[in-house]
Parts: sequence; C-alpha cells; structure tokens
Amino acid sequence: MKHLIFLSARIRQYYQSSRAIFCIFIVGSVLLNILILYMYGNTVTYMRSKKLNTPLYCKYTVNLSEAGFAELSAELEERLTGYQIKDLTFHSGWETEDGFVPLAASQNNDAGLEWQKAKGRIAFTDSEVKSMARCIIVPYDRSSLKPGDTLSIGELGEFSVIGAGTFYSANYIPSTLFEALKLPVYYVDILLAERLPIEEHQPFMDKLSAISGASQVIPAYGVYDDIAYLPRNLAEIFILHVFTIAAFFFLLQYVSVLNRKMDAVSELVGAPKGTVAFYLLLERFVLSLITAVCAAAVHRIFYSSIFERFNLTSIDYELRDYCIVTVIMVLSSVVASVPFTISYARRSALKEYRQ
Repeated sequence: MKHLIFLSARIRQYYQSSRAIFCIFIVGSVLLNILILYMYGNTVTYMRSKKLNTPLYCKYTVNLSEAGFAELSAELEERLTGYQIKDLTFHSGWETEDGFVPLAASQNNDAGLEWQKAKGRIAFTDSEVKSMARCIIVPYDRSSLKPGDTLSIGELGEFSVIGAGTFYSANYIPSTLFEALKLPVYYVDILLAERLPIEEHQPFMDKLSAISGASQVIPAYGVYDDIAYLPRNLAEIFILHVFTIAAFFFLLQYVSVLNRKMDAVSELVGAPKGTVAFYLLLERFVLSLITAVCAAAVHRIFYSSIFERFNLTSIDYELRDYCIVTVIMVLSSVVASVPFTISYARRSALKEYRQ
C-alpha cells in the first residue's frame, strides 16, 4: 500500500510541476496507442481475414492409408459432433489404360458447396442419388465435354456427363454409387460452414489426426498462414511502438528532472539507486497501462461511429484483441523507458540537487 501511495504522489507531483508537458505526454500517448490499435487491425493477417469463410480458410484435408466409405462416414460423424460441417468430400480413383482417373463424392452430392459451375450443373438430383445413376461431373480440364456426352472410365464403364466445375482433377459421382462401387477412400476434405477461431485450430487438427488410418492432416491454408505470420506481425507492432513511444518519454524525462528533489530525499534517507530506478520503471509502467486502457476504451466506444470508417476492410475487434494490444503497448513502453531510467538513475539525484 505504501508503494502505491508513494507512486501516486510522484505522478501527482509530475502533473503539478508542469501541467502542460504532462498533459501533452498523456494525450499524445493515448493517440499513439489508438494508432497502434488501428495498425493491429489493418496489418495483422489474422485480423484482416478472420471474417472470411472461403474454402481457403474452412477446408481441412485428411490423407488416409486406405478407408471404406461407410466406415469413414460413420467415424467422421462421431468425431466431428459439435462442428458445423458444410460438406465432406471423399476422394478415390481408378486405374485405366490411359492413366489414373481421380473420382470424388460429396456427402451432400453438391460440388457447388465448394466450387463454381463452368458448364451444365454441378449437383446431383435426388433421383440420381437414389437410383445410383451413372452420371458424372467433370473437372475444368475436361470442360470440352458437354452435358449428355459419355465418359468411359476403364472397367467401371461409361458415365453420362451432367456438367463441369471450376475444380481440377476430381470427377464427381453420386455418393451412393461411390459406396456401391466399394471405392477405397484415399483422402477426405472436410469443409466447415465457418472458419474456426485461431485458438480452436490445433484441437480440431488433433481430432482429425485421431481418425483411423489418418497418415497426414493438411490444415486450411489460410488459417495456417495466419498462425505462421502472427508472431512476426506482433513483433513488428511491438518494435514500432518502442521507437514511437520513446519520443514521448523525452517529455516525461524532462518532468522527472524537474522533480529530482523527490529522488534526492529518497537517497538522503538511504534509498539505493536500484530502488530509485525501480520506482522510475514502475511509474512508467503505471502511466503506460493507464494510457493503453484509455486508448482501448476510446477506440471501443467510438469504433462504429469513427474508427471503423478508416479500416481497409471489415474488421471486428474482440476483447481478446484489446488485451493483446494493451499488453504489447505496456511491455514496449517499459522497454522504451529502460534507457531513460538508466541514464537518470546512474547520476546521484542528491548530488545533482545540491549543485
């Protein structure tokens, strides 16, 4: 308690000795911290993309040693309970004289949930699914085939083309036909309805790794990049804030020199230089925390009416984001204040005051 009383007395003395400079320091620090919040939202890759729900951010792939369609479907339904699954796509293939022909089946029998239409239709009708019709949706590199054309796949026989999609390689057939042909599943694509929060990504990956026969789990590329770039993005903001806040610490250093008599009294009663340096760092920590919290509060209150208009894209700040930026601002402020503290504390305040 005595430390808090002494600390508040020091800060109050700073304000009384030079109100103009102290206010410039506080207001300038708050404005700088608001700018850092803006940069966090508009430069951190995760913040700019966390509202995107495209396959780049929602599709996970599990490579399998080999699995059956029915068994894998049942296991996925059990393991993925609680997640909003948009579609599951099972991939297999058939070897022909002309080479390997990749085949795929969508659980919802609709390739349009992930891809765009290039020609015809890219979803199977209920009657085609129930009757296990020998129809096929070809990839873009076979888009020269027109609806109604026939595609022969070795011993599997002929299939009637109903359309072409913007995907490459895979040829979609009805899921019931896929199961009836007893095609082995080499890998499965899991398409989520919405991208996972970054903290749920790894637990979801662990669940996929536990699937029977899983040899490799390929994450959603967009989420993987967000996680990979996050430390670098935060480090850049940290370094930028260290150098920019240092300019305002020159003002605080000037006020500290004006009030050197407080430190002279501390030395007179036996306080070592380390104690003086500790209080200097502590008061800068407190001031940095106050300005960071004020900046976060101002940004949150006026976000929809003012600050949102300046964003490069649609950005949503959560409580976690404000906490992260507050920690960055406080820690970087303490780092920036270390040279000032060392420079101030290594000179005896008592000797300086006597002179």
